[in-house]
Amino acid sequence: MNNELTLNELSNKVVSLEKQLEELKKVEIQAKEFKAQLKIAMEKNNITKWETPNGVKITLVEDGKDKIVKEFNEALFKAFNLDLWEEYCEEVTKKGKAGYVRITLPKKGENND
Repeated sequence: MNNELTLNELSNKVVSLEKQLEELKKVEIQAKEFKAQLKIAMEKNNITKWETPNGVKITLVEDGKDKIVKEFNEALFKAFNLDLWEEYCEEVTKKGKAGYVRITLPKKGENND
């Protein structure tokens, strides 16, 4: 047999990686929750920077200020200026979405090894 992996080997590798990704997503959610709590604690205690004993630097980045910006309202413009909208519109071809392999892991308690 040549160096190509079989369909079974490929699917086993992909499923193994998908399971790891599932666990990493849980860790990512946990990290976001703890970072949010840390941000609140730092704000509450007026701490903007500090360094842990093992050298990790933690810096509070304050919330950005809201600002008012102008955005073009295409629907409103089209409603009142249909002739101009049609004159300046151009047809473009948007590339379709690429196909892929979808992996659906069994739910907890369903055939988990």
